[in-house]
Amino acid sequence: MACKCPAPLEPADPRHKGECCKCGKVLGPQVLSSENIVWFYDRLESCFPGKAPAAFKAFRHGCEAREFEGREKFGLSYLSRDNLKEAAEEESDADNYRFFKILQLRSEGRDEADVMDLLLSAAFHAYKAYEFDRRAEARLRGSP
Repeated sequence: MACKCPAPLEPADPRHKGECCKCGKVLGPQVLSSENIVWFYDRLESCFPGKAPAAFKAFRHGCEAREFEGREKFGLSYLSRDNLKEAAEEESDADNYRFFKILQLRSEGRDEADVMDLLLSAAFHAYKAYEFDRRAEARLRGSP
């Protein structure tokens, strides 16, 4: 029988990997990032008409690598934290990094005009991601 704990914990002992420390039951594959990350990015990739662009492949590779790197450090914390709140904070951080890039260019005596349209487009899309995350949160709380 699979673990039903709302915030399962993986054991430090590798002999019990895949079991919950709290209840001793097997962690179901439906909640493990290691079992689902390929599915998620395959699903996202299928949104492209035709073949996904090379930039998406690089993006996906980076996402999967960062998730893999965080597995040991963060474990199953994603099952008990507010992931949409975390995403909103990351989206805000991403836009601040774009803003900081503009200031960096200025400090180097370079003109940001060459990339301003790209940075503002990226910032706008980060805002849209923030907006969709807020809408998903509202829907999860019962709003249409």
